[in-house]
Amino acid sequence: MQELEAAIKNAATEQEHINALTTLAGALLHTDEVRALKLADEAYERATSGTYLDKPYQKGLADSLYVQARLKTQLSDYVTATSLLVEALLLYLELGDRQGEAQVRFTIGGIHYYMGNFL
Repeated sequence: MQELEAAIKNAATEQEHINALTTLAGALLHTDEVRALKLADEAYERATSGTYLDKPYQKGLADSLYVQARLKTQLSDYVTATSLLVEALLLYLELGDRQGEAQVRFTIGGIHYYMGNFL
């Protein structure tokens, strides 16, 4: 965790800062949900404001949405999680980010499993 905290502090660019925020948020998903959500929210805000007000940083935006969705999934808020995942999926598809796409699709499948939707 110290390495991830240092990556936030030492980020040379806004993109690196956003990426570090989402990475740490993802690492905290199962140990500190409150902090993970704050970090993901901050990443989302940074990816859509300031330098990125007119043209959001799509990778950071997609990653922050994905982390938020995973948190909502853990809280069994499947409707909100699914909505966030669809937003993230569209961004990952636009970016051609196959790993992000696969993670989102896997999480959507997990939600259907948790809800008992096996068809």
